[in-house]
Order: sequence, then C-alpha cells, then structure tokens
Amino acid sequence: MRKANDVRKSLFVKYLGDSPYIRVLDYFIANDVYDCSLQGVADGTELSRNTVRKVIKEMLELKIVKPTRNVGKAKMFQNN
Repeated sequence: MRKANDVRKSLFVKYLGDSPYIRVLDYFIANDVYDCSLQGVADGTELSRNTVRKVIKEMLELKIVKPTRNVGKAKMFQNN
C-alpha cells in the first residue's frame, strides 16, 4: 500500500537517480507542451520552492529551460 506522500517514480528517475535535478528535468519533460511555474514544479516534484529555484536557475544558465511569460508575479518556464 502506498503512503499519501509516496510519489511514483518514472522510469527516467529510477534509471538516472532520484536527485532534485533529475526530478525537475523529468517534470519538464513530462509537461513539455505547457509552461510551468516554480510553484507548479515544486508541487509536482514534492521538492521545496528553494530547491526548485536553485535547480531552475542552473538550468536557465545551461539553457535547458527558458522563461516564457509572467502570470501575475509568477514566472513561467518551459523546456528549451
């Protein structure tokens, strides 16, 4: 029986490891047709906002993700 906070790991995460970088990258790959907010990524990966912010910052520098638009105060990101 699964616990309430138990997240099913994708094959991608199982194969490459369960690090924050892999979990965020997996989230962007799974949601590639949508742009995602920092909070959306945090909720989907069950990582803290600060961890997701750090990972996205590095992914922006490496041009793995790109900013798309602002919705209110939320910045949106998508695979590059």
